[in-house]
Amino acid sequence: GTDVTVTYLRQGERESVTLTRATVVVAATTTELIDGHIGYISCSTFGLETVGHFQEGILEYRDEADVWIVDLRSNSGGVTQAAVDAAGCFTGTSIQEIVVPGCVKSVDPRACAKDVTAKLIRLEDTRGIEIRCPDSVSGHALPRQCKISWSPIENATGYRIFRMPQNGRRVFVKAVSSCVTSYADHNVLSGVTYFYYVRAYNSKYNISSDFTKPLAIRAIGR
Repeated sequence: GTDVTVTYLRQGERESVTLTRATVVVAATTTELIDGHIGYISCSTFGLETVGHFQEGILEYRDEADVWIVDLRSNSGGVTQAAVDAAGCFTGTSIQEIVVPGCVKSVDPRACAKDVTAKLIRLEDTRGIEIRCPDSVSGHALPRQCKISWSPIENATGYRIFRMPQNGRRVFVKAVSSCVTSYADHNVLSGVTYFYYVRAYNSKYNISSDFTKPLAIRAIGR
């Protein structure tokens, strides 16, 4: 974005700072673990990526959570099918399609969240299936964007990208299908260092890899 110089008074002294205009991204769906066993999902709107956020949260805390709270108190509405699919993560009735150029993948939440409140995931379903952590992760900064890439992983049906700004919190930002091995983040501020993580997953067998080691990229302006 363009730069703007703001001048202000602090304790009688005039000071100036240059800011870069940029889109501020506020996560519509966040997940956390409360008291070591309560899965908590807060959702402020229903969009095309909502079900992916629900899936990621459920997968991340499936071993610890024995009950789930879905907080919709500040939800402003949105796409009806997205709401249906999000609910289907618990009822096992929704299917999400992720569409990318040249590739269409169906992601079935029934594989990752059916009977999740009772933790009835059958371990034998994943016997012999292993998802390695993506390797050869690399990245670089381009004007107003940070780009990362990784090597494809056997048995992965998709990848999830996470981002953490310096002194911030790691959050889920994007889910892509298995035929995609790169991601360009355009919601960055010049001069800020961002840490990126990639996680492979298999939606059929409800398993995910470990997170990659953090990849630090310092965003640049024009």
